Amino acid sequence: MPRGLAAIRSHAHRVNRDYEGYTHRDIVAPTLLMNYHGDSSRSPPSRRVWWKTADATDLDYTTAPLATRQNDEKQ
Repeated sequence: MPRGLAAIRSHAHRVNRDYEGYTHRDIVAPTLLMNYHGDSSRSPPSRRVWWKTADATDLDYTTAPLATRQNDEKQ
């Protein structure tokens, strides 16, 4: 049986994974931009981004339970 892209092209409606996996993401990205016109008053733009992600996926791309990955990140 072909692997990779060749497998998808030859069997477009078939998957070879035994692990469904998931992705959960939370992202907060507020931005505040302040401009003062006049003497010398200026304020730089304020930006903050907070995110966290948790995911799990099948790494071996077969129907055998050989390798899965779980990843948790935040910033």
